[in-house]
Amino acid sequence: MNKKGFTLIELIAVLIILTVITAMIMPNIVKYIDKNREESALSIEKLLIHNLELYNTDKEKDLWNENTECINVDINDLLKINQDIDLGECLLSNEEALTIRKDNDGYKYYANITCGKDLESMSTNKYILAFSNKVYYKSTNIYKCD
Repeated sequence: MNKKGFTLIELIAVLIILTVITAMIMPNIVKYIDKNREESALSIEKLLIHNLELYNTDKEKDLWNENTECINVDINDLLKINQDIDLGECLLSNEEALTIRKDNDGYKYYANITCGKDLESMSTNKYILAFSNKVYYKSTNIYKCD
């Protein structure tokens, strides 16, 4: 008699092989996703810094006087210049997140962002209160005006 189909042992063997292959591939996939998220967050930070430079160039005469050494810029002011700014899964870390500081060599620009899943649902007053296991990127180049 000719029986068609697979035996239970054959099915279990295939499942074991698939499980082993998945277990070997999964860490690489997770690393790849994490790397892409971090690169995306760095791109957002660079975009904000570039827009701060444009904003400072455009408004320099209005922003600075002899006594001013540091200013905070509101995100809405940047959005007036460039409406295409998209923060993705990132939020500004606080109300002083976008900062321009006068330096001997010119100006220094700082964008303080925090990125992670579901940040908006965890935030209050549009500023972040995130749990560390949800956050995958936090700015390290931070400066606060005195």
